[in-house]
Amino acid sequence: MDRNPLERAREQREFILRGLASYEDALCTGIYYSTDEVLAEFRSKLDARTAERAATQKRLEEAFGSWNEIDDLTTDRSPSPAD
Repeated sequence: MDRNPLERAREQREFILRGLASYEDALCTGIYYSTDEVLAEFRSKLDARTAERAATQKRLEEAFGSWNEIDDLTTDRSPSPAD
């Protein structure tokens, strides 16, 4: 699925502008972050979101059953006319 080339160009431009703004901020403040620091922060956010999503999924399954159980209820198991 190809994305709109104009949308992709806009997103690339915004990405570059965010990077330049971050660079300017680092020059002004003297505060720089290493790749390891940034990736650790991203990993922490991802882990928290993954745990949150798993907890939500567990609550939904406790309340409504698993997706397999729902699929079993909605699947038509009646014999076909050829049977």
